[in-house]
Amino acid sequence: MIQLLLNIKSNGNIILNKLLIVKNIYIFILLFGCTIQAQTLDELKKLDTLYFYFSESEYQKKDSYNDMNVNDSLIIYAYYKNNKELIRLKYSKFEDFDAQFADISTYKKYHKKRFLKKNKERLITIDFLDNLNLEERNEFLDSRRWKKNFIIDEEEIKGRKILIRRAFVNSPFSTDDNEEVYQLYPKRYLNPFYEESGLNDDFFTFIIPKKKLTSATEDLYILFEPSELAVKEDTCKHFVQQGNTYSAPRVQEQYTFKLNINNQTVFFQLTHKRKESQKLEKKYDLFSKQHETVSFQDLDSFSEKQLEDLFARTRNIYIVENFTEKEYVIPLLVTPTSYWVDFVKNNND
Repeated sequence: MIQLLLNIKSNGNIILNKLLIVKNIYIFILLFGCTIQAQTLDELKKLDTLYFYFSESEYQKKDSYNDMNVNDSLIIYAYYKNNKELIRLKYSKFEDFDAQFADISTYKKYHKKRFLKKNKERLITIDFLDNLNLEERNEFLDSRRWKKNFIIDEEEIKGRKILIRRAFVNSPFSTDDNEEVYQLYPKRYLNPFYEESGLNDDFFTFIIPKKKLTSATEDLYILFEPSELAVKEDTCKHFVQQGNTYSAPRVQEQYTFKLNINNQTVFFQLTHKRKESQKLEKKYDLFSKQHETVSFQDLDSFSEKQLEDLFARTRNIYIVENFTEKEYVIPLLVTPTSYWVDFVKNNND
């Protein structure tokens, strides 16, 4: 009798779970089924905000990684067609390191289900993505890079509430429907200050100091001299909407150092975005021990513990160029980054 009751209870739970799944699907179809078919690419490109409905399956996959540094998960959501990736979006607690340093968290909030009904014309599903050809897919992808995208994960629908996460487009452009499928590995953070990501069989490791401590009081000045192991690259990004530039170009200067730590190749990359005010400083003051200055040779010789101590007491990091002959220098405020520039891909021993 007891075993019979247990079996009834177990079967009842299975049926209940299936009913809940069917209920979610029914509500989804009821609210959005008619509207999704009416969406066109041109209509969606005009919208500033879109919501991507995600239901994990063979064609909708996600990878989740625990980010110990910020006590949250990094989640990659990807949509596929015929084993080809259509679009990939990334959720992380902070959009980038500028946001992390400013303590601006990525949007993540519960809403009532009626929120979806109010925004059903902004909802994107796998069916819409599946019907795009290569040119349309790239066009749609380009239109979403600088706009607001949110993920609604079916797994995170709880009763009458849904969790909405801000997500960022993390997909490359495709040039060929038959192009090779690349296996991308999202970033993961390793103690004490490393970030690792990968492409196929290549993994790249960057030094990313943890968020500044409130007790940090010193500014660090890194002396830059170009060499085979230290390069500077300038990039210019234009934000474009419907063919018209709507914001000024963003010029970035990236300084990338190739270091050897514990017999492993590690990159230390610093990016200056040319938006901070700059001021001249006397070279004499810079080298008179009023500031902490290090060279590439210093960085490459430091042990892991020495680097960890250095970053722990560092408030801001500056790059200093042209310091050998001039009386005055202009320190540039920089942020640690982890871009796979050509120097990184070509020197990842």
